[in-house]
Amino acid sequence: VKLADQHSKITASGMADLFGATPAESAPEIGYAAFSQVRRFRLRDRLQGEWDTLGLYLTGHPIEEYAGELSNFISCRLKALQPSRSVQIVAGLVLDIRTIKTSRGIMGVMLIDDDSARIDVTIFSEQYAACRDKIGKGSMVVVNGVLSEDEYTGGLKMRAQEVRTVIEARQTMLKSLVIDLSDSTMTLATVDNLEQLIKPYKNGPCGMKVKYRCHGAEGEFTLAEEWAVQPEDELLHHLRDSFGAGNLQLLY
Repeated sequence: VKLADQHSKITASGMADLFGATPAESAPEIGYAAFSQVRRFRLRDRLQGEWDTLGLYLTGHPIEEYAGELSNFISCRLKALQPSRSVQIVAGLVLDIRTIKTSRGIMGVMLIDDDSARIDVTIFSEQYAACRDKIGKGSMVVVNGVLSEDEYTGGLKMRAQEVRTVIEARQTMLKSLVIDLSDSTMTLATVDNLEQLIKPYKNGPCGMKVKYRCHGAEGEFTLAEEWAVQPEDELLHHLRDSFGAGNLQLLY
């Protein structure tokens, strides 16, 4: 914004023709060089910024962050759902949630979106009391429920039997995290870095494995149980940033 404003003033004054300098050249202190080493926004951060600024997601959808995992959780995407008496599992971003007072307590109705469609999910009082603290707007949820036709709208609606966050679903179903260090030079610094990244998430349900190939030999070993982790989003982001996105594998 500063560069554009300065460029406009220079152009209006005629100084651009005199010196022939670009805005960045004439004002290097506000150029882009200082930001060349800044880490790019993660998808979630960029999209949240778009929502905060514009009130909509412009360049993607938050569910894209979990695209590689969804097939391990859900039956199908929302647009492919069909009414059935069987329990189906879906995932989506909570766009809105409203509460209704009934004789049995407070029930919730949340609107979820997975970038293919939207659907209302009814959560009866007992289930709602158990999950209300984790299903605010903007949270990503996995819902087990029964789908039926909505007589009022002509569309579909779901009655929830269980509502979990994506992290909870991952903790239940993920067997292990595998880091491939074969493409990096294994040093004590590499080991120390891995230790420091894992330490805040220790003593979880998910085992850690390391793959390594060197001089014609290769192997995979499992870290001790004390290094099993809580597979939270932040840990996955740190591991991908440090060792490469393609070198982290989630085994379900």
